[in-house]
Amino acid sequence: MSNFIKGNQFQLFYATKSGATTVWKALAYATSHSFSVNDEYEDVACKEMGMYPQKQLTSSSAEVSGEYIYSDEAYNILSSMQGAHNEYTFCFAKINNDSWEGGYEISATTPTTSTSVIKKYFNGFVKVDLSTETNANATMSVTITGSGAVSDTVPTNIKFYGTN
Repeated sequence: MSNFIKGNQFQLFYATKSGATTVWKALAYATSHSFSVNDEYEDVACKEMGMYPQKQLTSSSAEVSGEYIYSDEAYNILSSMQGAHNEYTFCFAKINNDSWEGGYEISATTPTTSTSVIKKYFNGFVKVDLSTETNANATMSVTITGSGAVSDTVPTNIKFYGTN
């Protein structure tokens, strides 16, 4: 039987440093996410293939978009990332609980301690939009456009926020 996962159990983390330690911090409380991997292929043709063409991967990247509950800290970080026009390392991961309690910060090489959860690492650029409505929580629409391959393991060349 499959384990069912609530949507708010997935969070988007960015990498930062605390001294020599890598710290993965959740951006903000997410109300929804969309994670997609975009692979592009080209036809590879030769006479030996006959009528069955083969495809070759030419590029791969990821895109995460989500709606987040507004907080001053999260908005300042995201708008700073966007304004710097730098790429940063992110991890889209399942967290071990679904209560926000002021945010998630994990001082480890990976955003969760369980090895059976989903973790996808990628580098990307940030776009953030703020949305408000009378008598409702303000939200932020965030899109991270990937700039390289998606990995199941922590990359060796992490692009940290706050150190670029």
